[in-house]
Amino acid sequence: MFTLYTIYKGVRSRPVTEAITTYPLKVNALYPVVGQGYVLLYWDIENYADSDCRFRLSYNAERVATVSVELKGASRHRFGPLMSDVYYTFTITVIMGTGKAAAESESEMITVYVPREGRSLPSLKRQGSRELTVKFENDQQMFSPLNGAIEDVAVIVSDDIDMNDDNYELKSWFDVKDEETWGSYRATPSGWNPFKKSSKEASFTIGSDDCVRRSLDDPYCNGILRANVPYKVKVRAYMDTKVAMESEWITADGDADEEEEEDKNVAVFMSSRYPLYGVNDDALWARGSAIPEPTRGTSIPPLHQTMAYSTYPGATTHTTVVHSSAKPVADADIYR
Repeated sequence: MFTLYTIYKGVRSRPVTEAITTYPLKVNALYPVVGQGYVLLYWDIENYADSDCRFRLSYNAERVATVSVELKGASRHRFGPLMSDVYYTFTITVIMGTGKAAAESESEMITVYVPREGRSLPSLKRQGSRELTVKFENDQQMFSPLNGAIEDVAVIVSDDIDMNDDNYELKSWFDVKDEETWGSYRATPSGWNPFKKSSKEASFTIGSDDCVRRSLDDPYCNGILRANVPYKVKVRAYMDTKVAMESEWITADGDADEEEEEDKNVAVFMSSRYPLYGVNDDALWARGSAIPEPTRGTSIPPLHQTMAYSTYPGATTHTTVVHSSAKPVADADIYR
């Protein structure tokens, strides 16, 4: 309700009163993420701080009954299970006020395609205790071109998917590395698209970068993983239509590679009285080979090579260069 009057030489005119209805702004954008049988909607709004702000979301499609929900204090919502091989139109409207004073914004809408079932899943394999390698295809069901062309591919990592925190805009390794529970973050750099040159398959090793500091050019970094944590991974493709499509969460399909298990379970303890000379992959251990039991006094030819070792079972593997002349192995204790 607005009241207007004028004042002239201290005399006020009769007031003019007018009731004016103000309408809330519509959401800034509506971002869908399409998965197998579901669609996640994300949105943001400028006047969200209003305590009476509510959101009415709905979808409609051919051969499908219209579904509508009203939410408060939310910025995401999941619709599912949905029928496959169907185009769905999603609509969101902002509502402010209650009763007769309620006002609605203009509606924002977007149409997406939920692809057919029968798509291929990524595979995940451990590489030692701190790295994972994910392999996946440019599957036309998982990343359907009916939702647009792929612009960017994100490999998403999580140690607790129950946190349900994999938003449309993802956190980086720097955002989670100091937390007790990491939740979800993006490991791939911004704009990463392995299918840009019509490739059919792609792979990515998680945890392989030395992330010392955050780059101004790219907030994301493929930082080291915590040892022996049961991470889960999924792949998400962002299309040029702002629609994203993603795989299911997957876990590693087995234990670490045998040679990496050998890395973790081997310890070399050297006597302070007798240095260990002439270590090569025929005597003790070189990366990727077994360790035969040496005998005291074994003579080994001169060598100059790299040796990898760990100081105790489960320790980080170290690498050094060994120089020696032909001398006995002496007093070495080998523990498996």
